[in-house]
Amino acid sequence: MLCPKGIKNGAVVAMAKKESCVLLTNDSDFANTGMYDPAELFGIVVFRIHPPSLDNLTAALENLLANTEDFSGRLITVFEDGIEVVG
Repeated sequence: MLCPKGIKNGAVVAMAKKESCVLLTNDSDFANTGMYDPAELFGIVVFRIHPPSLDNLTAALENLLANTEDFSGRLITVFEDGIEVVG
């Protein structure tokens, strides 16, 4: 599900919970586990890809999917050169 531009972070989290979705974002606010507990969601994936071009994001997503089996309750940060998993 694609969230409309300008939607508040709390509403994004509520939508992800309601739809049982893994939250994919490039908003670094969601990497703050004190504010957004990944254990309460089906997972949070924060992309830290620069520049965030379609080709770069596609390659990062392919790498993530090839190397990650379980997203549930985890915060996963995706960088150009790797993946960091918390939880």
